[in-house]
Amino acid sequence: MTKAADISEEVFSLDRQGTAVGILTRPSLTTQDSETQTPCVLFFNAGLEHRVGPNRLYVELARYLARLGFPALRFDSSGVGDSLYTGDDINDIAGRVVDKLSERGVADQVIVCGICSGADDAHRFSVADSRVSAVILLDGYCAKTRR
Repeated sequence: MTKAADISEEVFSLDRQGTAVGILTRPSLTTQDSETQTPCVLFFNAGLEHRVGPNRLYVELARYLARLGFPALRFDSSGVGDSLYTGDDINDIAGRVVDKLSERGVADQVIVCGICSGADDAHRFSVADSRVSAVILLDGYCAKTRR
């Protein structure tokens, strides 16, 4: 486990086989309000990028959010990064991730975040699971120019 003065990071996995391997970034006890539980931000893979996200964006965002009091989990979906390929649907995996976060007392509600195909996956999960309290979907585009 990595600790900074205001956040901690630990390896997360659904099981010992390596399903949905990720990094859970949490606020320190001093920044967390014990009376209310804030939702955990789930970062979905952007294409074949592993859990760090494009240019380590998910790492920076997770740490920033934890400093604001939000736990954040950036995890690899089936067959991406360090996660074992299971053939399971991303909705099934994400649902089990939220179950485990709830069991561990991290959060009962989640905010889903995704870029590119991760936005598609996050959207599909947000429609399928009532524990999603908010969505952040980013899907950039490129305008063709002469160059």
